[in-house]
Amino acid sequence: MQKKYYNIETPYLDTENDQIAFYMQYIDQGASFTDDGDTCSFINVSSKLSDKPFMDKLSSIIRKHNVILMDGVLMTTCKIEEIGEKIKDFAICIQEVDKLMWEGKA
Repeated sequence: MQKKYYNIETPYLDTENDQIAFYMQYIDQGASFTDDGDTCSFINVSSKLSDKPFMDKLSSIIRKHNVILMDGVLMTTCKIEEIGEKIKDFAICIQEVDKLMWEGKA
């Protein structure tokens, strides 16, 4: 049986003033969250991958929020009793990564 994903829309805004949204799925004794690649969709083809200061900042942000970045997708998990707190934390992580991704593009 396929597990259901829930779309979580937050009051937090990205650099384009769009609401930050992501997906949550209940897993054994907790939940998983993913942005489905929306935040870092261009990171795999970006020249920023070879930019050590950028990668250090990105690593610092995702470590601070206990998030992983795999193939351009931000992901994290939490215990069932931490879901409310993790929704806020993951949204803030996405917001910080989004801001970093667009630094210097203006």
